[in-house]
Amino acid sequence: MRVCFGSDTFEVLDDPGAVADVEMNSQPFWFWLTQPFGMQSLGTTARYRLTGEGSFRNWRRHRIVFSLDNAEFYLRPSRSAWSGNADFIRTRFTILPHQMAYQLRRMR
Repeated sequence: MRVCFGSDTFEVLDDPGAVADVEMNSQPFWFWLTQPFGMQSLGTTARYRLTGEGSFRNWRRHRIVFSLDNAEFYLRPSRSAWSGNADFIRTRFTILPHQMAYQLRRMR
């Protein structure tokens, strides 16, 4: 199955030789898609397996985006001016630069 979060689509792949980035059973996959904290729960429970080349980097980027969404910090330009983003930054202003620097160091 190929899932595209940008266009809110998914498709079933018929190629038996295709290599997936992530393998998981249907129950954690369903939980991931139906709960706003589903991605964080998957990371905690480790009910998945990264298999494709470069899948760790891709998975990590998705986890960051889903964590921001769960915290109601939106990256879309139409939502980024929302007052919730300002509240998020204001309440975390003192620790946000340290967290961002830490995450960037980890991504190298």
